[in-house]
Amino acid sequence: MMYRTHFALALGVALYFLPYIKEPFIFLPTVILSSFLPDIWIILTTINTPKQVKHATTLSRSGGIFKTYTMCIPITILLAAFYPILALPFFLGYSFNLVLEAFSTKGITPFWPFKRKLSGKIMPGGRIDHAMFYLFILFDIALLIKFFIQR
Repeated sequence: MMYRTHFALALGVALYFLPYIKEPFIFLPTVILSSFLPDIWIILTTINTPKQVKHATTLSRSGGIFKTYTMCIPITILLAAFYPILALPFFLGYSFNLVLEAFSTKGITPFWPFKRKLSGKIMPGGRIDHAMFYLFILFDIALLIKFFIQR
């Protein structure tokens, strides 16, 4: 999926849960930033990084260990132990990225190192991806309106 689709979904998830959160200024950015973390391997392999980092990030074609719940769950547990306020928004952002990627043709390997791959039929950058982006934007606008009306 395109980055903007991930952003629109993360914003929608954050806005949906925002009325129930005590610290919205921590929650909202954490959800959005963590929704991009599974794709950090792309950034690390394209910039000038040491060979060890490039090798570690290319454990498989679908993003290696970064695009798995094998990475998401332990980080969430660590955050819950040391920074509990970040655990829920991190998990929401990261896992919704994985769910969205599971519908793409690239797919994900949900539990690395197991080989089972989940993939769908949505082409990244295709018409359905664009339609999903605009649908998520409409959802975000509706949630923003609802949020400000309730205040």
